[in-house]
Amino acid sequence: DLHSFPTRRSSDLVVLLHWRQGNDVITKGKQIQFTPYKGIYVIARQYKGKTAMTILNGTSKPATLEVARYAEIIGKTTKVKDILTNRYYDLSKNMELKSRQSLILEF
Repeated sequence: DLHSFPTRRSSDLVVLLHWRQGNDVITKGKQIQFTPYKGIYVIARQYKGKTAMTILNGTSKPATLEVARYAEIIGKTTKVKDILTNRYYDLSKNMELKSRQSLILEF
């Protein structure tokens, strides 16, 4: 809904700022940036066994995130949580992304 867009974005920003506050993965973690692949951008931070992974579908079409490309950060992890929606995703298989979708996953 067009009218709820600013409110949704504002609430996402509040959630994101609270999540970042005092989060050692973000403030102290080692950043790993992958070369964009088929229009998908992935950046991760890792610290003391925890990971924050940002995924951006930079295309105007749905795209598939090929999880095997990111095995060095995903490891054996299968269940991850999107910090903005609290939705869980399964990284044991490729992920379908909507056009321009962005996710911030933690595990």
